[in-house]
Amino acid sequence: NNVEVQAGQAILDLKNIKGPVLATVAQGHIHSWISHFSKENIQSLTLGDGDININMSKSADLSVEVISHHGSFKSAFNILPFPSPKTKNRDKEYKSIEKGGVIKNGSAKLMLNVFNGDIYLNKINE
Repeated sequence: NNVEVQAGQAILDLKNIKGPVLATVAQGHIHSWISHFSKENIQSLTLGDGDININMSKSADLSVEVISHHGSFKSAFNILPFPSPKTKNRDKEYKSIEKGGVIKNGSAKLMLNVFNGDIYLNKINE
């Protein structure tokens, strides 16, 4: 089952989803609880203005790509960099955090993009 969401203004809560997710929100917040880490589990979350909170168990197993144009990225997980990590500033006006890497073996895939807001990867107890 694929999940596709597009919204202008919303608070989006994603829970118990076992398949691919493509979500785009112009303004609001995205909260995702990820508990399935298979190759088919791909989440691509894009937010214009607001924060993205990802909640995962300590057994998280995924590759992650993060872009935050005006904001910060905080992770409770140790992310091992890809062979050629990307961290750079795009230009003087727009500071951009680009980070990618692997948590455990990188089975599932998580792509996060926020223009004006913060991204958090949180560990939860199961």
